[in-house]
Amino acid sequence: VVRIPVLVTSGSTLTLFAANGTLSTVTGVPTGNIGNTAVALRGPDTAVNPNDSVTLQAGATLVMAGPGDKRIGSSNQGKPIVGRGTSAAEATIRADGRTYMTDIAVDNVNTNFVVAGSGNGGLRIEAPMNADYSGAIPTSGFFGLNPDQSPETLGNTYTIMSPSRFAGIASGGPAQGVDGSPISRGGVLTLAASDPAGASGTINNGPEVITPIALGFDNTAASGPIVYQIDPTGNGGKIANFSGLVLKRSGPSTVTTRLLNHTSMETLHQLAGTLDLNGKAFSTGGATLVSGNTIGGGTISAQFLATKTGTGTYTLGAGSRLITPLLSVSSGTLALSVDGSSASTSRVGTLSIAAGATMDLVDNDLIATNTSVATIQSAISNARNGGAWNQTGLTSSAARNATPKNKTLGVLKGSEYIGVAGTNFDGYNVGSNDTLVKFTYYGDTDFNGLVDFDDYSRVDAGFNNNRTGWFNGDVDYNGIVDFDDYSLIDQAFNTQSGTLRRAMAYLDGSDRSDAGMDAPSLQLVMERLSQFGEQYAAGFLNSVPEPGIGASIVVTGMAAMKRRRRAR
Repeated sequence: VVRIPVLVTSGSTLTLFAANGTLSTVTGVPTGNIGNTAVALRGPDTAVNPNDSVTLQAGATLVMAGPGDKRIGSSNQGKPIVGRGTSAAEATIRADGRTYMTDIAVDNVNTNFVVAGSGNGGLRIEAPMNADYSGAIPTSGFFGLNPDQSPETLGNTYTIMSPSRFAGIASGGPAQGVDGSPISRGGVLTLAASDPAGASGTINNGPEVITPIALGFDNTAASGPIVYQIDPTGNGGKIANFSGLVLKRSGPSTVTTRLLNHTSMETLHQLAGTLDLNGKAFSTGGATLVSGNTIGGGTISAQFLATKTGTGTYTLGAGSRLITPLLSVSSGTLALSVDGSSASTSRVGTLSIAAGATMDLVDNDLIATNTSVATIQSAISNARNGGAWNQTGLTSSAARNATPKNKTLGVLKGSEYIGVAGTNFDGYNVGSNDTLVKFTYYGDTDFNGLVDFDDYSRVDAGFNNNRTGWFNGDVDYNGIVDFDDYSLIDQAFNTQSGTLRRAMAYLDGSDRSDAGMDAPSLQLVMERLSQFGEQYAAGFLNSVPEPGIGASIVVTGMAAMKRRRRAR
């Protein structure tokens, strides 16, 4: 027994090794209970002293190993563990499957972890996810059951944290560490599984009351990819009492945190790994901080504010979308994944993309209910950069990587869309002042997914009446409908009609004959070349990087038409 208080200083390691994994016996008969064979950190049974604790300073480690039982606390009085790690040097408990904290004194103020760290540091627990708890508070994963305390057995496999221990994280605990310095709770309680690859543990319990401590997950101690599953319905959603969720990955393998049911974490600070929404809605009651790698399979829904901070790219996986009144991308890139379905259409109120930051819609749509068409259009125009799509702003990597480059991000005001298509846009009811963004063909002025007669009618009217905006044919957002717009629109139309190859041969001069030029889309090309000259041809050909590559998407219902336009 090591009597506490104990202070493990920075850079130091305290190891408790229990070599005896069997009960003491006399002539084959057990002589005592598991307490006789355990190595323990404990205080006097009768002491009730909040400062009777184990304090791990930044960079300190407590190792509990060996085949026997390792205990923290006495047989009837648990003691606090104070972790004072920083982001650069965490305080660490490294435990095996036979380590536990005594919880007979349920909800006693001396039976809790005290996380007193800073930033993403605090207290780190490396232990297996090998326990199940099926009592009144169903808990599994790290938060496992105490061993069987009958005299004749060493008990089942268990881990370091039990439900009452977990519930006491935010309450009680010492007012100061054993070195006399004050304790200020904060930082992150990080769980780092030590299981083999493919391990999965379920976390469905949290602190009894709201705490400034965040819950973190890491995989450094594991031998391969692992999954932490969060099911807050297991104990009344107390997972939400943590101040946030921190996904780390200091090891080479993947770490995934999967939401099994609806939860309401206020802050997500994702340094690495994947947050798998499992098709559920991820809702928050406060500021939502998204900073890291990947969110997959559901809805990010924030009651107040969602913010992407930090360098690097944060990707929402296929099937994900953002629903928040305020979305701010302050640095790096916030990206959706390839999907293109209405299920991945995001809806935000105010969209703010800082200079040098990027939001990548890929092939997905967006509704902004409190952001002007001019603001959205400017962000797209900056990112598009003349069709290269190589600048920051509101971008589409799908448009950038397309061959031929026949698609873009179109922008309509809600009233424009409602006038031609009604109030339903990708399953959402839209208002007249909403701003709609759609990944579609150049020239799809009404967002029906095609370039057709109605679109050309609007573009021609826009050209002849000096109008601007996507609805009127200004598809490159340069403030005028001109030959550049017609080049992009006609190229998209010929792609749809399967006539792109013949149009390119006509415009590049390799075959300027009338042979095979009877299709309406090709008639438009001939007329436009006559009207605008070689500038039109250059604009058309520049949007097809590799001559001869074309699609065969057929447009139906397009009547043959010839029209005259006045030149400016």
